[in-house]
Amino acid sequence: MSEELFHNVNLGWNQITLSRNELFLIIVLIGIFLHSLLWFQLLIYKIRIDLTFFFSLTYLLTDFMIMLAFIIQYIIRTNFQRSTYGFVCYFEAYFIVYIDIIETICLTFISICRYYEIVLNKNIYINYRKLILFISIILAILIIINMFIQNYFSWSIVLDEIGSSCSINNKNIYVIIFNEIIFFFIPIILCFYLNIQCLIYLKKRNCSKMNNNNYKLINRFLIFYIIWLILWGPFVFIEQFYTKFITNQIEFIVILLTTLDNTIDAILVSHLDQRFKIVWKKTYSLIKTKLKLKRTLKIHSII
Repeated sequence: MSEELFHNVNLGWNQITLSRNELFLIIVLIGIFLHSLLWFQLLIYKIRIDLTFFFSLTYLLTDFMIMLAFIIQYIIRTNFQRSTYGFVCYFEAYFIVYIDIIETICLTFISICRYYEIVLNKNIYINYRKLILFISIILAILIIINMFIQNYFSWSIVLDEIGSSCSINNKNIYVIIFNEIIFFFIPIILCFYLNIQCLIYLKKRNCSKMNNNNYKLINRFLIFYIIWLILWGPFVFIEQFYTKFITNQIEFIVILLTTLDNTIDAILVSHLDQRFKIVWKKTYSLIKTKLKLKRTLKIHSII
């Protein structure tokens, strides 16, 4: 366990950090509302949830968990004066990093599954159902083991600075390189490669209705992925570096981008899976119909 831990017995943020987190809190509350609305729509419209929806829903759930974690962190930091055995510090430092990796894996799995379906013409969700679930569970456990090993050997330590949130300090350059390659560069390169291969394959095929639908599906995913990479990617990249190497201005901009990404993901996931788009369209049509009806009734009442 690192010597830096437990030095900060006061959980409060300094004024600058508090001001920034108050801004983030407003954005997060908007995000909580939008995400809750989306989950509510999935329930009331009785959208079928199966394995084909697993990674998209998991991605959406990770957004919600991150926002909920921030609210818990905000409550603790602004209402309690002392930590309990460093739990708060470890929660702040490791939870978001863990969820970040899970998000990246979800998007990578979506790309792999679509490649198998489109290019290899194999329904991976039926033929490899148990394998998908097994690999998902194993990867989630391996990520935790990786974090534990790096912390145990003090390759990565929890940095607890007075007035700031706790963060991970990777002291070993080889650990930084390993984490960046495994959890950042490989998933990104793999996603782009697989989706581009799908587009190349579809262009070579005859323009059937199914191919056109798949072509649109891949294009929408790439749009979503590029936006995710712009807004979320910088945080995933710099979180492996020692925080003192990152200026406060850069840190603020990076966290602001990730917070905005979490919030608008409730809308952007329409590009990730057609079922999200369907529920938003249904709600939009319902509101539009009711407003039109209300306007018609108002006109009749005036006449």
